[in-house]
Amino acid sequence: MASMIAVFVSVTGRKTDRISVILKQTATITELYQKVCERVNVDLGNTILFFGNRILPSDSTETLEDYDVVANSNITLVQRVVGGVTQICGRMIDSSVQQSTYRCVLLNINDDGLSKRVAMPCGHAVTPDGLAEYVDLEIKKHKTKVTCPVKTCRAEWKSSEIIKRGLTEKERLVLETGLTKNLLREQGILECLRCSAHIQRDGNGTRMLCPICKKRGVTYEFCWSCQKEWKNKDSYSNCGNIPCDPAAEFQKILNTCPTKNLYGVQVPEVRACPHCKKAINHKQACKHILCPSCGTNFCYICLTLYNGRWLCGAYNSACTIAARQKV
Repeated sequence: MASMIAVFVSVTGRKTDRISVILKQTATITELYQKVCERVNVDLGNTILFFGNRILPSDSTETLEDYDVVANSNITLVQRVVGGVTQICGRMIDSSVQQSTYRCVLLNINDDGLSKRVAMPCGHAVTPDGLAEYVDLEIKKHKTKVTCPVKTCRAEWKSSEIIKRGLTEKERLVLETGLTKNLLREQGILECLRCSAHIQRDGNGTRMLCPICKKRGVTYEFCWSCQKEWKNKDSYSNCGNIPCDPAAEFQKILNTCPTKNLYGVQVPEVRACPHCKKAINHKQACKHILCPSCGTNFCYICLTLYNGRWLCGAYNSACTIAARQKV
């Protein structure tokens, strides 16, 4: 009759570093795995046992004796976990994310057409750098969720999926706190710039008095529109900050922004999308642009819309420049 032996198994992370497993000397390596997994309550498929300088194969019918495992032998348990990261463009991408060979849907944002791309949950491709910049733009536009820019898709990209695609800790903070702030703003809630208290607006007035600051003996008023301290104490409609009107500020940018050379044509560095009027800054690559806000395709030089074909020539050819825009 085969004798019973006890072997010790080291389990990293447990309060008791070692457990003892009792089984027959003639037991197989597979039976050892089954006993250990049952005792530690771990999945057999994700468990590896090391003995000395050898890995014990979990599907082996060889016995403990065949591997020189005797009474009081010390075995180490290692758990195999799904995860890890892959580095793309200097960013750490979760290993569950698939790379893509499709064209990036954010071509006007930080993409030279050659950078490696990753697939979003909806199937559309982005560059990790482009995704980070797109998220930042969406937050600045007071969006409460990040969606695919393709007009026929518009699938929501959840924060957890975006983070997996290489956001830095700083970019993650911008995404998560930015979405919260935008949601609060949508609900009529802003943060006092002096004490950071959240304040909800009652009515349509723009001159706001922080009640928390007042309780602390400080009168602090700010403008709901530009979120700067209220300067004009004699008015309830004009805060005295220049500019306060976002539209006027955007028009000033369109009128005065520098130009850049794009295939032999001097074009403004900032344009407004012909459809949704959102600001677009051309950085590099071709003149044909896909608006990240509404998905409109247009030429950055002549502002002609895509209607199934480009009427202004190839992506790298010069065309007639459109004047600076009025919004």
